[in-house]
Amino acid sequence: MQKHDRNQLQRATDTNSYLLRDGVCTAVMGSMTNALQAQKALANAAIYVSVRKVSASGSTNGCSYGVSYPCGAESNVRAVLTSAGLSVKKYMGG
Repeated sequence: MQKHDRNQLQRATDTNSYLLRDGVCTAVMGSMTNALQAQKALANAAIYVSVRKVSASGSTNGCSYGVSYPCGAESNVRAVLTSAGLSVKKYMGG
């Protein structure tokens, strides 16, 4: 991941508005355990993400957890999560 991508992700997550920021996407996983498994699988693929709690407005069944990442890595994130067998409830952002 390039340095400017990490900086953009950090700025977006620092403000707790990562779901609304351009260039930062979120894969909603459901449980904290699944989000941590996704974070580990993505880190093994050199995609660094941040685990975040997604508010009830961002999920259908109360609060959920997900991983936020630069939208430019979307196709790689989807490929890694699919190959790791991790289920994603939905992808948000962009």
